[in-house]
Amino acid sequence: NTGGAILTLDKGAIGAMAARFYKGDGTMISLEKLSETPREYQGPHPVWQAQYNDRAKTRLYINAQTGQLATVRTRLWRVFDFMWRLHIMDITGEDSFNTWWLRLTSFLALLFALTGIGLLWHRIVLRPRVHGKLGRRPV
Repeated sequence: NTGGAILTLDKGAIGAMAARFYKGDGTMISLEKLSETPREYQGPHPVWQAQYNDRAKTRLYINAQTGQLATVRTRLWRVFDFMWRLHIMDITGEDSFNTWWLRLTSFLALLFALTGIGLLWHRIVLRPRVHGKLGRRPV
C-alpha cells in the first residue's frame, strides 16, 4: 500500500472481463456498478454486476478494483440458498439466532414434546385397566 488513491476499472474493461468470465449461451442485458448490493452477494465493495438473459438468470459479480470474478449467482444457487436458510432457520437472512421463525419453531417443538409426554402419561398412568378374556375393555 502506497496510501495513494485506489483506481477502479471502467465499464468497458469490466464488460470485457465479464464476457471472458461468462461461459453460458445468453447475452449480457445489464452491467452496473452497485453501491448497495443484493443479499445474494456478500463480498467486498465496490462491485460490478453483470446480468445475463440465459435460463439460469446468471449474475456475475466482478471486483471493481482488481477485475477479479468475485462470485457467480444462478437460479439453482438461489434455490440452494433458500433451502440452506430453511435448514438453518434463517429465512430472513439476518444471520441471527433470535428470529421470529426460530422462536415459533422452538415453541411448536416444545408444545409437541409436552403433548407427547401428556399422551404417554395418560396411556400409562391414567388409562382404565383392561378387563375381559381377550384384553378388551367392556363395551
